[in-house]
Amino acid sequence: MIAVYVRFVLALPKKIRFMFLLSGVIFVAGAIEDEFVGGYWYESYGVANLTYAVITMFEESFEMIGVVIFIYALLSYLGRELSDVSLWVFD
Repeated sequence: MIAVYVRFVLALPKKIRFMFLLSGVIFVAGAIEDEFVGGYWYESYGVANLTYAVITMFEESFEMIGVVIFIYALLSYLGRELSDVSLWVFD
């Protein structure tokens, strides 16, 4: 199954491929940071403090930034590949 995704990513234009991979790295880095740093802080000091809130804020921010970059990459790819598609909004 993963071979299908690898072939898809390798077939993408270079800029889009970079943005896909960058978004994944940022998203996963945020999640891993929370598991290690946040988990350590939780075990040592609990959750009722400002430092834990800041750690969680960074984790969530990294994940959201990763998703935003991924959405941008998807829309860029769609705009490039499907330039003749239009959206009609009816009143």
